[in-house]
Order: sequence, then structure tokens, then C-alpha cells
Amino acid sequence: IDVASLDAVAAELDALVRPGSGDLIKIVPAAERAEEVLPLLSWLERRPGGTTIAFASGQVAAFSRMAAPGFGSVFVYAAPARIEEPDPEHPLLQSAAPGQLRVPHIRAAWGGPGRAPGRATRFAAICGRPIGHSATPVTHGAALRVLGGDGLFLPVAPTSFTRFVEAVRTHPRWVGFSVTAPFKLEAAEVARGPFGAGSDRATAAIGAANTLTLIEHEAVRKAVQYGDAQGPRLAASNTDAPAVGDAVAEALGREQFDGLSAVVIGAGGAARAATFALARRGAAVTVAARRFEAADALAKALTASGGTDSGPTSIGPPISAVDLGSDAYRQLRPDIIVHTTPLGTDGIGEPDVPAEHLRPGVAVLDAVYRPRETRLLRRTAEAGGLPISGERWFLLQGWRQHIAI
Repeated sequence: IDVASLDAVAAELDALVRPGSGDLIKIVPAAERAEEVLPLLSWLERRPGGTTIAFASGQVAAFSRMAAPGFGSVFVYAAPARIEEPDPEHPLLQSAAPGQLRVPHIRAAWGGPGRAPGRATRFAAICGRPIGHSATPVTHGAALRVLGGDGLFLPVAPTSFTRFVEAVRTHPRWVGFSVTAPFKLEAAEVARGPFGAGSDRATAAIGAANTLTLIEHEAVRKAVQYGDAQGPRLAASNTDAPAVGDAVAEALGREQFDGLSAVVIGAGGAARAATFALARRGAAVTVAARRFEAADALAKALTASGGTDSGPTSIGPPISAVDLGSDAYRQLRPDIIVHTTPLGTDGIGEPDVPAEHLRPGVAVLDAVYRPRETRLLRRTAEAGGLPISGERWFLLQGWRQHIAI
């Protein structure tokens, strides 16, 4: 999708429109990469108001249907809220075109019925692959509705995260990015790159970011106008880590975890965030994973990075590692357990947490939030422990992210 082609097609269609008739032209090109949608939206924004319907088709371009009215599209199309299936052998299509979204989905992302993006709306993207499952657009849409903000979070699955971010960076109505797998490491690298503005301590220690904020985004229009290649810069932060600490602190009724031991199950990005958060609040953390090498590498990396304010290389209590299938793991008696793997999502599978670990007063945070109450959390409650839903973690990190962006 390029501007010259769009201009050529639009000129042909404009010539067919009867003056004063109220006719509209409609241009819906197919997109294979999310990055291709950005020139279309910028082009649409320059069209005369009330003349054009435009968005892109294709699964990767679904976000353009959410955004199009904010850039001047008179209409956008959506699948019905409910589709009847009268004949099981000849079911109706779930949607009329690739990437078409349901009416409730679009309305929820916009912040509810009666709301739609306009010319003053600011945009942020939640970037990940895949991204269709993300609750971020709806969650932030609800927050914006309550707070009265005119903004929209768009779910985007870019082929190249860095190229997408750099393209968005020069547009004055984009303010930042929420970042999920597999782009969190790349997001931290962007903040260190030529257009970066640095990272917060959590991002620097963990090596991953879930938030990129365009600082001085008000200056973008001037930067574009005068050909300033620098423009705004991207600052990285990690809201996952403090959200873990906040969620556990709420359950325990104490801000610091000195004298407590914790187990973090998993060795991925969420485990890094959880380990950092617990160690920084004073807990002695053990990372447990099926692959001991991964757990050991995580423990050593965070120990070397410095997880608290006690010094550049010292994080206070030690961070250790253990094989999830070992006797050493089963013999632990943690005060805090944080599970960070996908096991338990949609009721499929269950993390290996021995009954001996679930004692009265033990705080257990399960990162899984679908379902809201996992089997691990039910077992925790039955044992007299303190279950913490992954939904609480999600909402706490989302609120910090909302404020940052």
C-alpha cells in the first residue's frame, strides 16, 4: 500500500462522484503486513472530510477497522453481534471479509456504545504475535471511558516490530505502545537504539520492556514539518515487575518481604519480572523450571544486574535456581509462590506445585487469568493460603502502563 497508488485510485473514483449527491468513495486494499496499514491511515487523514470510506482487509489489518473513523473514514464494517447457524451442514461465514471484527468487539475497544474515535483521538498499539486474544484494548478502552480520555488502544501483530515502531514514531497522534510476547526483548533494544530515550531500572535489570512511551510526542508535527529526522524518542518501562510486587503486598498486608522465601515457577519474561520484583522487596527467591539451565541463567543474570537499591551488583537475599522435578524443589517451604507459565490456561494442564507448598498464609499468584479462578488458586484457598488471580496482576500492570502512556 503506497500513497501514490491510493491517490491514483482515489482520483479515478472522485471523477465518478456526482457533485452534491452525497456519494462516497470506498477504498479497501488488502494488507499482508501490519506496517502497510500506516500509509493508508495517514493518506485517509488528508482526504476531505465526509468523502471517503477506507481501511485495509486481512487478518493483520483488523486494527485498521477500529482506527479508520479516527482518521476520517465515514463508515467501517463489522460482523453481527450474533450469527445464527440454521443449517449445520452449510454454516454462515463468521465474517464477510478477512479481518472483519464483531460489533461488540469494536464497541468495547472504543469504550462502549455511542463512542467512536475522531480527529482528536490519540492512538496507542498493543503489539504481539499472536494478538487476537489480548484483553488490553478493551481494558484500556474501559479506563479511558471512565477517565474521559479520547484515546484508543489498537491490537497490532507487526511483522517487524522495530519498523512498525519507527513508522508510528513520526505521527503526532500516536503516543506509545503496550508490548507483549514475542517483542518485549526487542522493545528494550529500541529504547537503547538511535531513537531511544533509555529505560527504567526494571527494564534494564530484566532485559525486557512491556511499555514504550513516545516522549515529547507533541513535537512530532513540528519535527515532520521541518524535516527533523530525530523527532520524539521512545522510553521503555516494565510495569509487570512492580505489579507483581503490588499484588503480593496486597495479599500479605506488608510492603517489604524481608525474611520471606519465594518460589517463581518458570524461566521466561514473566518469571524474570516476578523474580526481580520479589527480590527487590527483600524476599529470598528460588527460580524453578523444567530446564535447570534456564532457571540458573535467569538467577545469575538478575543477581549480576542488581535487583534492589543496595548496590550495583548486590541484591540482598540470594537468587537461586532449582530443577522443577527435583527433590530439592519439593523440600522448599516458600512463603510466596508465583506461577508464570501458560499451564492452566483455559483449564488445560496444571503447574507442579506440591501439596506441601500450599500451607496456611502462603501467598500464591497465578499469572493465568483465563479462567479467573484456576485449579492452583482453588487448591491454595482450600489449604488456607492467599490466592491471587492473574487478573489482578494484569490490571495492576495495565494501570501503571495506562499512566505511563
